[in-house]
Amino acid sequence: MRVSAVSYLNALPLVYGLQKGPNAALWSVDLEVPSCSAQRLREGSVAFALMPVGALHTVPQAQIIGEYCIGATREVYSVCLCAHQPLSKIRKVYLDPHSRTSVLLAQVLARYYWKVEVCWETLDFRRLNAGLSPEEGVVLIGDKVFSERSRYRVCYDLAAEWQDFTGLPFVFAVWAGEGASLPKIEAALNQDLAWGVSRIEEAITYRAARQGLPCSYAEALRYLRENIDYSFTHGMREGLKHFLALGAELLADGKS
Repeated sequence: MRVSAVSYLNALPLVYGLQKGPNAALWSVDLEVPSCSAQRLREGSVAFALMPVGALHTVPQAQIIGEYCIGATREVYSVCLCAHQPLSKIRKVYLDPHSRTSVLLAQVLARYYWKVEVCWETLDFRRLNAGLSPEEGVVLIGDKVFSERSRYRVCYDLAAEWQDFTGLPFVFAVWAGEGASLPKIEAALNQDLAWGVSRIEEAITYRAARQGLPCSYAEALRYLRENIDYSFTHGMREGLKHFLALGAELLADGKS
């Protein structure tokens, strides 16, 4: 069964479970950026995907499956709005095109929590090398944050900002798919995901040997243990429900 998953470090324990867990023979895993996972599911080229929740509305028939997600109950570290000045002085924000969820989260926070109006523009990654002006900010996600974040004077952790705003955890991605066969594989999926999440140190060592890490081993271990939460709990589901409702309002108003 072909599966699309995320190539970022935050998904590593889940991916490791699919690749090496008890039911690994069931899955053929493709690793890509979050926006590509959503596109693959829309195209029907995969049975299910680790889906950025900000793109769930683009696959109306998709069913959320499994007991695991990528979420945060505190600072997530790797999803942030970075700038050289506080938000009140920012006029333009560049948006990382690799994740619809993070883009929508930044826009939800800007409207409902920060109450600021800025010009949103899709990021051309060459812009990072050129540098930002004092009135510009950028939403960054994923592994690149480990090397880029220190270049900026101010970084707003979007998961922490969401929790300050709502009191709820934030869900960045869930497992979702289409088709009548999904309930039949859910138990095997949960077993492999649980297997991977229980072997974080082993997963880091495996990735480090094959493709390297975006940070030190110690930083990766701390990040996966302290910043990322994988259990799709009731609290996570409530946070997701609230985010999707606010996101739908923005989409309906044409603000996203």
